[in-house]
Amino acid sequence: MNGSQMPQEYVHKYGAAIVDALLSVRNYNQNLKYRGYTLNVGLHGSLEGGSVKKYISNFVKNVPEGLGPSAGNGAVMYFGPVGERLLCSVIIDRSTIVPDGLFCRTYVVWDATKVEIEALPELANRFVREALSQVGLELPS
Repeated sequence: MNGSQMPQEYVHKYGAAIVDALLSVRNYNQNLKYRGYTLNVGLHGSLEGGSVKKYISNFVKNVPEGLGPSAGNGAVMYFGPVGERLLCSVIIDRSTIVPDGLFCRTYVVWDATKVEIEALPELANRFVREALSQVGLELPS
């Protein structure tokens, strides 16, 4: 999936800022216990060598015909707990920003009793790449 990508140094800076904020709040109030950490990443881009309509059709097979001409479709997939992850979802749809492009949103909630705050940036990076891989996509390196 090709699109405008946040520079890697910004990804690291944002991750560090999030960790600092979570630690600061926790250190300010020692009685505070986080129950979960949530990440929501939306990506707009284009597919190399393929049509978005055909790609989405791999996930959406039975489009009703009696409601009028189809203007397109998308897919949402929800998943239950695995390891430290409480739940996650992946949305695949046509982009409203990139002409003839694809929109993909990954969402995840981790159990805060099983994840260290300092591990969140790496965990987040791995999750987004894994989720994209599971639906046949990858980010440029």
